[in-house]
Amino acid sequence: MYDKARRMLVLLLIILKETGPTAACSCSSVCDCTSRGLRSVPRDLPTTITQLYLHGNGITTLPDVFVGLGNLKSLYLSQNQLTSLPAGIFAGLSNVHYLSLSQNLLTNLTADIFEALDNLQYLYLSQNQLSSLPAEIFVGLGNLETLYISQNNLTSLSVDIFEGLGNLQYLYVYQNQLTSLSAGIFAGLGNLRSLHLSQNELSSLPAEIFVGLGKLQSLYVDRNHLNSLTADVLEALSNLNISELSELRLDFNQLETLPLMAYDTLASIPTVNIENNPWQCDCKIAPFKQRMNGSYPFEGQIICAGPENQTGPQAGSHSELAAVAGGASGGRDTWTDEAEYNGISPSRRPRPASGQTQHLGGLAAGTDACSVASHDIWADEEEYEDVISPICKRRAKIQHI
Repeated sequence: MYDKARRMLVLLLIILKETGPTAACSCSSVCDCTSRGLRSVPRDLPTTITQLYLHGNGITTLPDVFVGLGNLKSLYLSQNQLTSLPAGIFAGLSNVHYLSLSQNLLTNLTADIFEALDNLQYLYLSQNQLSSLPAEIFVGLGNLETLYISQNNLTSLSVDIFEGLGNLQYLYVYQNQLTSLSAGIFAGLGNLRSLHLSQNELSSLPAEIFVGLGKLQSLYVDRNHLNSLTADVLEALSNLNISELSELRLDFNQLETLPLMAYDTLASIPTVNIENNPWQCDCKIAPFKQRMNGSYPFEGQIICAGPENQTGPQAGSHSELAAVAGGASGGRDTWTDEAEYNGISPSRRPRPASGQTQHLGGLAAGTDACSVASHDIWADEEEYEDVISPICKRRAKIQHI
């Protein structure tokens, strides 16, 4: 009887041991509960742990489970099924500097949820279902250096949401549904080094959006709906610390043209990506294209999407507009756009190819090629149909307008 009772006691102890924290987690100063199929946080975790790994489970709620874990420095709660966070859940965790809540099902957060984490340096909220964030949610996180709010459903951000984050260096806001940003939203982020705004729905940028970002090294605004870069935005870019800014991405937007001043701004940045935009190689972009001399990779990224007769890489060059008859440099009268002609220095104005002058040279110097109405007098019918006729039609269209 005694032996039977003893065996039952041993069995009970084994069962109790298996239901304790060490059954699901391997704990010392680091408690690893990764991918253990947990539905809740184990109770009675050692109070001496400094790192707690709970990611990759099926945890749905967080009751008052972190009480007494004042030594905790890193808390990993990503890849679970959390839909909300109870008030005060992080109370007493003032030593935590790393918190990951990515890849959960969070739909909203209260304004004071992180107020106890005044030593937090890394905060990951990406890949949730957040559609908005309270304006005060990051108040008190003055030590924060890295912030991920990417891959959510955010449609707007309060102008002062990043206020007080003077130590922030890396900000990831990509893959949301932002349609606009307030002018002063990044004010005070003087230590910011990398700003990721990719894959949103931004159609424009306010004039003072980048003011004060003197340490910015990389700026990603690709895969948005930007349709223009205003002079104010370009000036703000040019006023950034050129010795710091090393990468700019504007690819996969809806940009159609670039003003002349954009050339020097882009040329000052080591890595620029402006490809996959519907560039319109018309008179508006002509001054910019005249600066292009093959010195910078971004020049080759301007692939003309229009006008219809100006498509393809490097299309729209002025040489194909110059139906010049006689004269070494060509006269203004032979250009379809007077402003286009005047915007080009005399040394860069195109000269007719030698093959053309054999045919066009029969006209008196300075004669307008388009004044010859009939193709019958041209030595080469193909020359008329392929070169002269299209240009004259374009001139007629411009004059009509």
